[in-house]
Amino acid sequence: MSYFLADVETHPPSGVDFCIECHFFKMSERNLVVVRRNELEVFRLGSGDGGGGGGGAAKKLESEIVYRLHGNVESIEACRLLGDARESLF
Repeated sequence: MSYFLADVETHPPSGVDFCIECHFFKMSERNLVVVRRNELEVFRLGSGDGGGGGGGAAKKLESEIVYRLHGNVESIEACRLLGDARESLF
């Protein structure tokens, strides 16, 4: 007799475990990487239209890509390797 254990996620993760600002896609673009349990989402940090009447510069987040991971993330760190045109996540 065999038994199978299925891990079914009923709701996507909503709480943020870790976040880090880095140059994930290219060095000329700043990104915000957000980790939610087993999901890694990359946002582009861009400047808004500057409207709104506030004294500070408006910032805008644009979702770039979402990666589903096979396991939970325990920590995150960004590092630029020699000769690489972007930063890597560890």
